Amino acid sequence: MHANKIKTQRKAHYGFFIGTVFVAFLAYLLWMFYAGHLHPIVFALYAVASMVSFAAYWVDKNAAERGRRRIQESTLHIMALLGGWPGAYAAQSIIRHKTVKQPFQSIFVITVILNILVVALWFVLAPSPGVLP
Repeated sequence: MHANKIKTQRKAHYGFFIGTVFVAFLAYLLWMFYAGHLHPIVFALYAVASMVSFAAYWVDKNAAERGRRRIQESTLHIMALLGGWPGAYAAQSIIRHKTVKQPFQSIFVITVILNILVVALWFVLAPSPGVLP
C-alpha cells in the first residue's frame, strides 16, 4: 500500500473517532449541566479552554503560512489535555491545521482520552460529581 494512502486512511480513522467522541462528550456535558449535576464553572472552563485552543491553532497556522515563529506542539497538546481538546478538534476540522502530521495526531488522541478519563474518574469518585465546593 502506498504511504499517502495509509496516511489518508489513518487521518479518516482518527477524524471519525475524535469526531464521535467530540459529539458524545459535548452531549454528555450538556446533559449533566442541564440536569444540575455539572457546575456552570466546569462547563465554562471547557468552553474557555476550547476557545483558547482554537485561537492557538489559528495563530500557529497563520505563523506557518507566513514563515514566523510557531507554537510548540507540546503547548498545543497541553492545552488539549487541560480541557481544550474540543476547540483543538474544531480548529483542526475548520481551518485544516495539524490534521495529518504524525505523531501529532496520535498524541492528540491520547490527550483526548486522558482528559475524558480524568473527568470520568472525577464524576465517579467525587462525593458530589461536577459540583465545585
